[in-house]
Amino acid sequence: FPFLSSALLLRSFSFFLRRSITFLPAVGSLAVNMTSYADARGRRQVLVLAACLCGAAALVLLASSSSLSSSPLSTSTELMGTWTAPKGIGIDKEPYSAPANLWLYWGSSTNRRFTGSGEHVRHVFKMGNIAGGEWRDPMFLRSLKGGAFNKLAEKCCTTLLFPPMQWDFLVVNSNKVIGQNIRAYVANGNSMVLTGGILSLEFINRYFYYQLEEADGNYDAGPFLRLPHFQGLSEEQHDALQPAPSVLPQVGIEVTSVKKESLPSGASIMYTSPFNAAVFAIKFCMAENPMSEDAAPLPPIKVLPRDCPAAAAQGRPCSCGFICYLGYDWRDPYPSRWDSTLKQTVSACGMVPPENSGEELVKELQREPTAQPEETKEEMIEDETEKEEEIEEKLKPPAPEEEEAKEKEEEEERQRQRDPMKAAEDEARLNRSFFRQDGTPRHINDGKWPTKVDDDFKGNIVVRIELPKFMDSSLLDMDVQPNYIRITVKKPEKHDKYIQVPLPEEVRVDNSEAQRSQVTGELVITCPKLHYDKSEHERQRGGLTEEGLSYGRKKDKEIATLDGKGKVAPGSSLKGSVRVSGMLADPASLSSSDIKPAQAAVPGSKGKKDEDSDFEDDPDCPPLE
Repeated sequence: FPFLSSALLLRSFSFFLRRSITFLPAVGSLAVNMTSYADARGRRQVLVLAACLCGAAALVLLASSSSLSSSPLSTSTELMGTWTAPKGIGIDKEPYSAPANLWLYWGSSTNRRFTGSGEHVRHVFKMGNIAGGEWRDPMFLRSLKGGAFNKLAEKCCTTLLFPPMQWDFLVVNSNKVIGQNIRAYVANGNSMVLTGGILSLEFINRYFYYQLEEADGNYDAGPFLRLPHFQGLSEEQHDALQPAPSVLPQVGIEVTSVKKESLPSGASIMYTSPFNAAVFAIKFCMAENPMSEDAAPLPPIKVLPRDCPAAAAQGRPCSCGFICYLGYDWRDPYPSRWDSTLKQTVSACGMVPPENSGEELVKELQREPTAQPEETKEEMIEDETEKEEEIEEKLKPPAPEEEEAKEKEEEEERQRQRDPMKAAEDEARLNRSFFRQDGTPRHINDGKWPTKVDDDFKGNIVVRIELPKFMDSSLLDMDVQPNYIRITVKKPEKHDKYIQVPLPEEVRVDNSEAQRSQVTGELVITCPKLHYDKSEHERQRGGLTEEGLSYGRKKDKEIATLDGKGKVAPGSSLKGSVRVSGMLADPASLSSSDIKPAQAAVPGSKGKKDEDSDFEDDPDCPPLE
């Protein structure tokens, strides 16, 4: 037994040195204790005791070595290339990579601050790299007005993700080019994913002509349950949404839901409460306008998904895409169930609708511009010559007259843009007619100067126009016609003004004359009548000839005089005027009591009262006003 124990001890000691250096302090302390014990006891008993203890230690070390040799770390070769997956919250999942066709709108409406909602959405998809103190990525879309979005709108099978709109809102005419490109992007088999907020709903309503309404009071307490079946989506889209959470919470007031009754035809609800939908997708389709012609092409029109078969039967196949909405606004920086829902929604909405899954249509939407045939040497020389001539024409300085005309046109264009109402009036004035449909001249007075037409009873028609005193007569261009007079007032800086006066009778054009007063600036035009009969004219005046007028001005020989009693004096008659001054025999003989003051002509006035008869005027008192 001692020899066996010694052998085991040696083997265990060698293994102990190689594997278990941690046992050295314990062995050292054991040896010290045994040495002190040997001094007190006999050497024979100590050796036997030491052999027994060493054998027990050897057995323990062998057992531990066998357990270590069975582990994967028993040899150095097994340690190479091994990895144990760490365990914990969120770290036991595979790394996520954003879809290759995903574009992130990183424009003026996105809150790109470190704690903003746009930064939280970007972090969910792990997009972008820090460069120049900001996040940059080739898949960031900066604006909907540039050429990058125009190219995306012409192709298929991409997804554009909008973070919550907090900083700005795109306001353009929905019927113009930008609005048409927004609708064309979705209709060409692409998808738009908009995240929560009222501005996102307004964007959908404005540019896609829907009437979505937020929940009553803009609040829904939730929770929002995932439906077991999504109407209008394909099986692939159903499978893509299965990993999403079954329930989504209302985080404070950060979820903006939409009334179910306001959703249009073709909408697919994914998460809902009893009355509102928090996550949904709308299939948006467009087809060729039936009124469009080759000579006058019209933009395509919106078609409901249920009407696409009828449109296809008419030879106008539909092209569709998806508009997806998630009501959460991502203001909370912490991970939540909405993050995984956003990922699954982007994957499901990014799939091509069945209407656009045809091979020919996909090739048509994804095809690159066809290469132009190579030009011959003569055609290349001719093109270069045309380009040189065009460049020389552009570099050639314009003539002074052309430059002035161009500046005038530019100024008129600025005036029209500044005051469209006045521009419309000027255009109507330039395009007006000077005559009615029956051929009679109109009365026109652009300057609104006082105009008067008289008959001087001598066979002339006199037209008086009160022009401004300091208006130069050289700016007046007069045209006398038998039945009207037209005067053009030239304005070098502005448009000309016209005065057209219809005449009551035809006049002699050659014998007409015009005069202008140097004091008042009045213009007097005298036009002799073409058909003038003096006797007829006198008859129309009621016989007031020169003799008749002289009869009324007969010498005052037959003027009646009155005596002092107010009767006709003897020898006078009443065949003429009455001399009022002779009604009183002697006006100086009247006393002051016979003269009564005239009462005020104001109705209800009673004159002075009796109590004012003793009124005395004080010269020191100021006059009453």
